[in-house]
Amino acid sequence: MNRAPKRDWDKNPHPAMTYAAPKQLRRFQAGIALVVSTLLVLGLWTLVWFVAETWVRSSIDTWLEAQRAEGAVAGYEVMETSGFPSRIILTIAKPAYSGPLMGQSVDWVGETLTVGTRPWMPWKLHVEAPGRHKVKLGGGAINLSGQAETLSVDMIPGDVWAQSVDLTVAGLEMSNGERVGVDDLKAHFSYEPDGTGLRFSAKGRNLMLPRNAEMILGNTVQNFDIALRISDPLTPGDVLEALPTWRAGGGIVDVERLKLRSGPLGLAATGTLALDDALQPMGAFTAKIEGLFQVLEILRVRGLVRDGDAVIATMALAALSKRPRNGGASAINLSVTVQDGMLSLGTIALMKMPHIVWGIKAEAPAPVAEPAPPRDYKNVPPVL
Repeated sequence: MNRAPKRDWDKNPHPAMTYAAPKQLRRFQAGIALVVSTLLVLGLWTLVWFVAETWVRSSIDTWLEAQRAEGAVAGYEVMETSGFPSRIILTIAKPAYSGPLMGQSVDWVGETLTVGTRPWMPWKLHVEAPGRHKVKLGGGAINLSGQAETLSVDMIPGDVWAQSVDLTVAGLEMSNGERVGVDDLKAHFSYEPDGTGLRFSAKGRNLMLPRNAEMILGNTVQNFDIALRISDPLTPGDVLEALPTWRAGGGIVDVERLKLRSGPLGLAATGTLALDDALQPMGAFTAKIEGLFQVLEILRVRGLVRDGDAVIATMALAALSKRPRNGGASAINLSVTVQDGMLSLGTIALMKMPHIVWGIKAEAPAPVAEPAPPRDYKNVPPVL
């Protein structure tokens, strides 16, 4: 019988079967792979960055063209790009806008404007516009110039309204012969397309308004905090022209929070607002008021409340006023209503509200059918 061959070849393999690259060669190969991978990643990231930068720039130019199509004049001197690789920053020199805004003519010129975003989220924009500003409203009715230490906006654009806008202002000081501005202001705006509507909130300190605002308690609001929700929101554009339709559709403003201190007045209130058939405000609120009687005296002196009405209101409401145990100004809890152009505190009709002229025609009220003449029961023909 033939003898089986010896199977000891695996004990002494061929050198080609056990070859291992030298350590220096392995290091070189790893280095080459790392360099190639890095170049590929950098190339891909550069492509992503330039695509996002082009999209942001084209979005700005598209918005400018849309404004020009609406009759506005909007533009800038120079737009420069920077921020690679982690950010996209567009620096715009001498931005300007002249045209309609919310039914009013606005002219604005800024010193500089920067639009920043992240390449992986180009739809989230951060806008800063510190420095000097010139603003003209109503064709020159209000003409302001000044500067802001901080003026920034974080926003996410949307199809109809912006999805969200967060505004931060600090050290804004304008002038038209008098000081106008605000020390600190934070405002938030958001739109929920699912029917929740528009939400707006603002909180600030030392808001100084122009004299032609004719504020009854002075032109400085020491602090304020407000939160609103608007149901069935209007579409952007000429909002004033859409007010009658909004009112007819049952549009309501929910005042979720209203706090302010202006002069002797301290107010904290919640309630709802709407428009009546004449497009005048009407609403109902629950309020806590400090300094009410000082305010009544100011209204009486300025002729906005008749002497007799001021005396009656003071006498009737004095018993409801309470002073805190730890001292301080007395406060009173009241229901406040505005209806048919009359402001009422509780059951006391206090004063007529100023008539708002929107510049549009209110819908004519539906004709009221004349009542039928009374029947003459003495001359009714017999039934049987």
